[in-house]
Amino acid sequence: MAYYDGNYYVGTSANTILIINGTNLTIINTIYSSSLSGPRDMTFMDNGSIMIAASTANNRLLIFNRTSVAPLSYSFAYQLPVSYADPHGFLRINDSFLYVTSWFNNTVYSYNALNLYNMSWTETFDFSAIPVAPPSNGNHIQIDECDRRWFSLGNYGIKIFNSSGSPIGSFTLANLSVFDSLLTDNYGIYLSDISSKKNHSY
Repeated sequence: MAYYDGNYYVGTSANTILIINGTNLTIINTIYSSSLSGPRDMTFMDNGSIMIAASTANNRLLIFNRTSVAPLSYSFAYQLPVSYADPHGFLRINDSFLYVTSWFNNTVYSYNALNLYNMSWTETFDFSAIPVAPPSNGNHIQIDECDRRWFSLGNYGIKIFNSSGSPIGSFTLANLSVFDSLLTDNYGIYLSDISSKKNHSY
């Protein structure tokens, strides 16, 4: 699921993405593509003109172009095969750079777009959490103001890495399976917990 510009984007088991109005929770539109299989995270580039979706079951990143603002709609443009299994979580840095996690391998890759509107992207391996968290469960990543990577790894909690990918810390609690996290400016942390289906703050 993603939230952008007042709307929710929800991947479904039917391999579609629902666009849902964030105010009244009505379905605005449904995004279809025969290339979409096991949709996970989504992110947006160029003021929402481009949507990128993780298609985890066929190991692809799918790029969609916005075709209409009212009603809001997107159409499939092209796909990027990835070199690893189960692309899952996104961290957008800017309009030409993002990180992608591999759920299966507990690894993180970066992508640099030379041109958003064609297939000019480069994929680079960033780091692996396997030395401290055997696969799988590589859910999502956050980067704090000190350039530390906070990698949400399910039952392994959150493992923290420096910018070179070396482990430097962890955040774990009993019976907590971390799916995603949100870091605040004063180092408060919000966690989504798969096991209890609740959000927690610390």
